[in-house]
Amino acid sequence: MKGFTKAAKLLEFDKVLGLIAVSAATEGAKEAIASLTPSSDLVTVNRLQGETRDAKQMILKKSVPPFGRVKDVLPS
Repeated sequence: MKGFTKAAKLLEFDKVLGLIAVSAATEGAKEAIASLTPSSDLVTVNRLQGETRDAKQMILKKSVPPFGRVKDVLPS
């Protein structure tokens, strides 16, 4: 994404991902978070926003899931 590099630096996108990764329950989740990049594809953006909306609604209705005992299922 051409114009994203400058914006990512200005907005400290790497630091934001680091703050999110601190909450990750597994190393695999931390790696997945570190590899996140924004998308300029409208279909992808709408799908991801829908997933975020659905997750928020689930948390509001049922509380935060207990991820504390989650095991990493990715190969070492």
